[in-house]
Amino acid sequence: PKFEDESFFQTPRIRYCALSSLENGHNAPITDLYWLPDHFEIDRLGFPTESKDDKNCQLMTAASDNQILFWDTRSKILNQKRKDLDLPMNLEIEKKEDVNKGQFVSGAGKPSSGKGSRLLQHLNTRISIGTEDGQFVYVDWIPQKDSDTNKLTTSKAEWYQSILDGPITAMKRSPFFKDIILVAGGTGFHIWREKVFSGALLQTKSFSKRICDAEWSPTRPGVFFIAKSDGSVDIWDLLDRTHVPILTQSISIHKLTYINCKIMASNQQLIAIGDSMGTLHIMEVPWSLRRIVSGEFQAVKAYLARESDRREFVKQRWDFREEEKRELERQAALKAGLGPPHIPTEDEITFRLRGDYNEFLQFEASILRELGLKDEDDDQPALVAVN
Repeated sequence: PKFEDESFFQTPRIRYCALSSLENGHNAPITDLYWLPDHFEIDRLGFPTESKDDKNCQLMTAASDNQILFWDTRSKILNQKRKDLDLPMNLEIEKKEDVNKGQFVSGAGKPSSGKGSRLLQHLNTRISIGTEDGQFVYVDWIPQKDSDTNKLTTSKAEWYQSILDGPITAMKRSPFFKDIILVAGGTGFHIWREKVFSGALLQTKSFSKRICDAEWSPTRPGVFFIAKSDGSVDIWDLLDRTHVPILTQSISIHKLTYINCKIMASNQQLIAIGDSMGTLHIMEVPWSLRRIVSGEFQAVKAYLARESDRREFVKQRWDFREEEKRELERQAALKAGLGPPHIPTEDEITFRLRGDYNEFLQFEASILRELGLKDEDDDQPALVAVN
């Protein structure tokens, strides 16, 4: 007794190294946070440049005030003579807010102004966003120059669609397929392929309980976990079945709030789950759910490719049916005498003009003969072929 280290039984205190100011931060609770990779950084104008430090010094935050802010943890030396450099790194989703957002109060070091750094032209700067209304938004954060004001403004969303019946609580990119995104929220979840906007590759029916979070398996391409509000976790395996989970495990009697999978060793994989009462549940993933099946990667890849081809075929059929419907409506309106006149094509216009020109040549020759300016034996005018 009394030989133990007393600090071992005390709760460790973690002090912050940077703090965002209230006037320059979000106006609503932050819902997600993501550190930018260490090989690039964002300058004060919002353009990606090559990082010379190879350190993670910038992050982006999303909140329910319809904004995404880019932050730099290094302190800024304010210069009154160069106020034009203090532009915000601010991506607006729906509404415009204060122009000084996205800046830290304190930190260490100095942020990059973009001078002397190589601009990364071919870097993918498009991000996927989930909203409280269940909308899936695909937008490019690169600022575009406004043709009217000649100022840099946030570009509009390239695509958005309401896909779920409640707030989107999780958007997880597959660790095996970088263009596959698991979108969960409301009472269902979807699997989307990036830049395929005709529909989801996999869409489930509505569940009786709300979905709180989702997580891909780090070792198996076709396995992912869905945390629900009734305290249970659904485990899905795309190789086994795609309409129902293969297993449902009860974790807590309270609402689950967070789920994360971690590889601890070659023979051990843990899953951490948090609930609304502040309890952390750490469980070990069984061997059958962590060991990859022979040929699983190729099988899941082939399944996703088939679903992508199916969505492309459905889109083509939609376009064909829409065109067919418009043509039937036009013909019905023409028969009823209500439709607009037929709009001739370029070939039809050329054919009619050549015919009119030939008629004019023949009429001109007959007038010249009547006036005695041309004999009957004279050559006929050269007509233009109308074929």
